[in-house]
Amino acid sequence: MQLITTLPGLNLARPNTVVVHAVQDDTLSRTFTAQLLAGDAPFTPPSNASAFISYRRGDGVPGWYDTLTDGSEAVEIDGDTVTFTLCDHALETAGRGEISLILMAPGTEEAARLSSFKMVLDVEPTPYPASEIVTSEPYINVLSQQIAAVLEAAADLTGITVSATTGAAGSSATATVTGGTGGQPYNIAFKIPRGNTGATPNLTIGTVETVSSADQASASISGTTANPKLNLSLPRGVDGTGSVSKVMNVSPDNTTHDVPAEQLFNKIYPVGAIYISTSSTDPGTLFGGTWARIKDTFLLAAGDTYAAASTGGAASQVVDYGEDGYALIGFPDADTTHISLTRRNTTAEQGTYTPTKFAAGNSAPVTFAGASTAQADAIALGGSTTVNTLPPYLTVYVWQRTALAT
Repeated sequence: MQLITTLPGLNLARPNTVVVHAVQDDTLSRTFTAQLLAGDAPFTPPSNASAFISYRRGDGVPGWYDTLTDGSEAVEIDGDTVTFTLCDHALETAGRGEISLILMAPGTEEAARLSSFKMVLDVEPTPYPASEIVTSEPYINVLSQQIAAVLEAAADLTGITVSATTGAAGSSATATVTGGTGGQPYNIAFKIPRGNTGATPNLTIGTVETVSSADQASASISGTTANPKLNLSLPRGVDGTGSVSKVMNVSPDNTTHDVPAEQLFNKIYPVGAIYISTSSTDPGTLFGGTWARIKDTFLLAAGDTYAAASTGGAASQVVDYGEDGYALIGFPDADTTHISLTRRNTTAEQGTYTPTKFAAGNSAPVTFAGASTAQADAIALGGSTTVNTLPPYLTVYVWQRTALAT
């Protein structure tokens, strides 16, 4: 019995999206059928077109054929449906290769090629090599013939009962007939051995790959019978191409209208509006219109002190806390007509200083002269420093709208 496997549509616009699964050296499940497509439409080859199969096995060995070893056609086309059978040579080696269905117009030149439907050929290793398999087909055929003969003979008899039991694995099948004497009905008892208990497979996930959105999802089994692996190919989603073009506007009379998105954004962000974000995306790409970037500046609410759109301020400020210079302070001895001041940090520099003194209520200075000596300290006066005036901050991107979307 030949099993026929139905494949997804073979599409000229999407090569290598269909995986043909087969088993090494298999003879019963190597025939496949599929619909031919060109994009979303069915594809029907010309009635005079010929077809053949080309392939490259998992070990890299190529080949092609149009006829099977029994002389039958390898490819049959009925309208937009194709049925093809894999040849022995294509299944001799396990592994992943490729296979193509090639349609030709009459002639042998390259220009006569009509189309090629490319597929992935995935050949699994055979679970049991031929050298390890002991066929039981003759035994099954003999047993089937015996059962058929018994049932045929029993068809003409009356008062016959048939029973069946399951025997132990590895035991022989039997058919026993009892009764039939003294008016007793016949009883046919079958004893059929159960099959050997196979090992429980340890199924694991193998490879999981993301393929193009144009590809079809596929799954394959690799590994061994005891340790099979499930391999998955999953297509990514199609990239979106839409955008917001209209929104719903509810009027006071509870009627709705379609309003272009640009008009709505123009209402939300009129000219002069400020847009703040931690993203560097220009709001013109989001809402349309023209926007000017504001950089390295704090925003301050306008009021009675600061007019709208005015600028000012600085990140730091120089603070001046007096004039530069020194004050010399001395203390005279008993003779107060003169005072001689000496700097405290040196004795090499001495000099006579003429201080001034203002009498109470009198702005005219009084001059002292003499030779009295006193110690004096020099005290630094005045100076300046730079103060950082920035408060704690978080930097963001700021734009001001300068023109609406048209």
